[in-house]
Amino acid sequence: MQRRRYKAFVFDYDNTLTISNSPAQRTAYLETIQQMMQQLTSNGIYVAIASYNWDTDRLLTDMGIQSKTDMIKEIRRQYRIWMRERGRHTSLRKSEIIFFDDDLFNCQAVEAYGVRAINIAPSSGIQMQVFESLLSESTQ
Repeated sequence: MQRRRYKAFVFDYDNTLTISNSPAQRTAYLETIQQMMQQLTSNGIYVAIASYNWDTDRLLTDMGIQSKTDMIKEIRRQYRIWMRERGRHTSLRKSEIIFFDDDLFNCQAVEAYGVRAINIAPSSGIQMQVFESLLSESTQ
């Protein structure tokens, strides 16, 4: 069986990169997210933020993420349109993109387009073991 090599990880911002639990949980989760972003960029994997939130630039900087990488892009369009444009402009195949979102409808729309989507529980965010497994698929 051939392993999938993801070249782009796309993250929803609200309730995926951020969680709204206690301050201690948010701080621990932020450290996890920063570690994930560092691992992705150090492995040459594109990182994209898909968000309708117009303050994403400021919020990412406040999270300490944007300053750690120049690979983050902000996307303010519908996900399906962005995926088509992103794939065309970067020569990425749909099979090389993985998408993370807390909204099941968005995940279903992205999957219908042919991109793998991971539905995230908004209360717990992205689980490190899931991330590391997907990263491993992308770096082998």
